[in-house]
Amino acid sequence: MPYSKTTWVDDSTPAINAANLNNMEDGIEVGYNHSEETSNFHGITGTAAEVTDAINKKHSHSAGEGIDVSGTDDITIALDINGLTADSSPDGSSDYVATYDADAGVHKKVLLDNLPGGSGDSGQGPVVIWPWAYKTVVQGTWELVSNSDYFSAKGWYNSSLNNGDEIHYNVYLAAGTYRIWLVYVRYTDRGILDIYVDDTEVASFDMYGSSSQCEITSDSGNTISTSGLKTIKLKVDGQNASSSGYHARINALIFERTA
Repeated sequence: MPYSKTTWVDDSTPAINAANLNNMEDGIEVGYNHSEETSNFHGITGTAAEVTDAINKKHSHSAGEGIDVSGTDDITIALDINGLTADSSPDGSSDYVATYDADAGVHKKVLLDNLPGGSGDSGQGPVVIWPWAYKTVVQGTWELVSNSDYFSAKGWYNSSLNNGDEIHYNVYLAAGTYRIWLVYVRYTDRGILDIYVDDTEVASFDMYGSSSQCEITSDSGNTISTSGLKTIKLKVDGQNASSSGYHARINALIFERTA
């Protein structure tokens, strides 16, 4: 019911006297006390001020980055993953992702490490890096070549053929111990290829051979101490004493978790 305002006029009714002034005071008291009382409106419970604030928020559709809210009484919330800021260094031991428990019919959160393939899963399969799926070329020119004799029938090589040629990849690795496998093509002009995880050298492979042949070799006991997105760096670093160049021809790089 709307409030009916009283219009006061000099020398006219209603008179400004003690009775009417007391009525005004009673009304102020009731209004003040009501603002402190608990109210309920469309399922929103709280003081009058809290209810008003909640209603305003409900209808203003204010949301966080990458979240779209629509509707009035029936609210729809949609997540636009492209509208979110990328987390370049997720921490598997403290960061979560949202999941839906179909059996329970509720949404839940799961620690990154506890996802299938995270550090909480001892059965994680190997991480295969195809060398042409790179993130950044730091030095040199790298090209793809097709050859039916190669593993995957493709090879990736530094056509610049310089010592120090370098290329980077981004992959997620869970904490654990890894064997690193390199699939490559050896020959008389090959260099030595160093493998880094972030800024730590973890393996080095001499790719020299007296004849052209596909090879697979490995380096074990490499420890990744924390889960997260890692920068894998491949760098040509020197050559075998018998080699005539700094050629690196790579077919695949594989991180196999062993513990």
